Amino acid sequence: MKVTARQWSWLFTYQNSRTSPDLIVPVDRDVRLLLTSLDVIHGFFVPQLRIKQDAVPGMTTRVWFRATEPGTADILCSQYCGERHSAMMATLAAVPVDLFASWYAGGPIAIPGLKTAASAGELLLQVKGCLGCHSLDGSRMVGPTFKGLYGTRVRVLANRGERTVAVDEEYLCTSLFDPGADIAVGYRNLMPPETGRINDREFGEIAAFLRQLGAGFGAPSTP
Repeated sequence: MKVTARQWSWLFTYQNSRTSPDLIVPVDRDVRLLLTSLDVIHGFFVPQLRIKQDAVPGMTTRVWFRATEPGTADILCSQYCGERHSAMMATLAAVPVDLFASWYAGGPIAIPGLKTAASAGELLLQVKGCLGCHSLDGSRMVGPTFKGLYGTRVRVLANRGERTVAVDEEYLCTSLFDPGADIAVGYRNLMPPETGRINDREFGEIAAFLRQLGAGFGAPSTP
């Protein structure tokens, strides 16, 4: 399977194209990982299983392992990759073969510690790496929190200077595909463009989820 690293999250893509922000594998089966990075060098590191391999931009590295019993283990980044390096974590879950087969075919899985999503939009925020920089609970991270963001008015810096804009679908589109155009006051321009990584359907699902977290136009926002 493919492992894609980026600041600051992991994405696991299986042979049937299913994606997950956590690594789910069958017990007593050899697992081969093909690793790459979208930005800087990261290190795929599972101390509990003694797995360590760099993920390097522009090339593919390989590692394999076999989990011999059910359980979970932390996935860390072993290379200092920026200010959110310490939060670049995921979970490796080794499960019985029949449970893995059911999940692989599209079924649900309930394991403590795994990232779970209540909607398609929230899942996309996970697998696209958005939650590595933006929180859902109001806490401040590298980028503005998503909680209560949609429907507010925010101060941004742009070529035209500082101005106030409404957080609506047009603003979200600009933020995703041309993030340097309107930079939220109080934050730095660290986000890469998502051009080619998010299609129209996915954008609609993300926008729908953020609307649910919104607070209505005119609500105050804090950078």
